[in-house]
Amino acid sequence: MTQFLIVKCSVGKPQAGDSLLSIIISRQALQGSTQFTELASINLYDGGRVTNIGHTTAALTGSISTNDASHISMSFSRPTRNETGLYACQANVLDALGHPRTIVSDVLVQEEMTLLQQYAHTLQGLGDQIN
Repeated sequence: MTQFLIVKCSVGKPQAGDSLLSIIISRQALQGSTQFTELASINLYDGGRVTNIGHTTAALTGSISTNDASHISMSFSRPTRNETGLYACQANVLDALGHPRTIVSDVLVQEEMTLLQQYAHTLQGLGDQIN
């Protein structure tokens, strides 16, 4: 696949009166499923410590702030096909009136064929044409 894979969720500075409570990274349980498995989270009430929910082997980092930008990230060294799939970032916010809001964004991580694999496909196709 690649040498490194980093899944990072960033949240900008909250609007006046809003409070960012937590950021969660999750991954789609099965392709095509609506179920997601939480992998890592960070929240204000754990002193900004990143919690490994999904027993992932990724290195986890992050920071959370009530008045500045916040983030959480998962870094995989030498990722495999097991790390491909749909990842979601969820930010939980309390607005100035005390209403909870959830903001979700997602990204699809796919395996790319290496140049060597592409050449192998091309050579196989040429071999099929010759025979």
